[in-house]
Amino acid sequence: MLLLGDVAYSFPPLQLYVELTPAGGTLKPPPGKYSGPVIIKKPITIDGGGKVEVDGGGRATVITIKADKSVVRGLHITHSGTSHDGVDAGISLEASHCRVENNKIEKVLFGIQLKNADDNIVRANTISSLVGIFQFVAMEFACGMHIEIE
Repeated sequence: MLLLGDVAYSFPPLQLYVELTPAGGTLKPPPGKYSGPVIIKKPITIDGGGKVEVDGGGRATVITIKADKSVVRGLHITHSGTSHDGVDAGISLEASHCRVENNKIEKVLFGIQLKNADDNIVRANTISSLVGIFQFVAMEFACGMHIEIE
């Protein structure tokens, strides 16, 4: 374990696994804790099976999805940054035809942000912000969305 004074540096970077996953492939990381941030630039599926935590270390957005037809499911996403100007979130969805489902998102400023995102499915995510438990999805220029909030 590498200790550099910041918790997120103690964990292997999930970004490396994302980069090694081929377009159209599925990434099922071994159970455990990984560091963020993560930027998805090609269509892949990340399936944590409820046993993978991605810790943003309190900096910026934890996972940014920029590739159409991507899927993020079954992850425990924690510790985004606290910048309102930067819209720090657990997940920033900036693509179309994606699925964000069955994720547990905690200790984040914004839960899920959708920006220029069309025809996506966002469902069965549990979100706990830095100020309390709630379901929060921020949308900017999103249409054709299917969002389920229970």
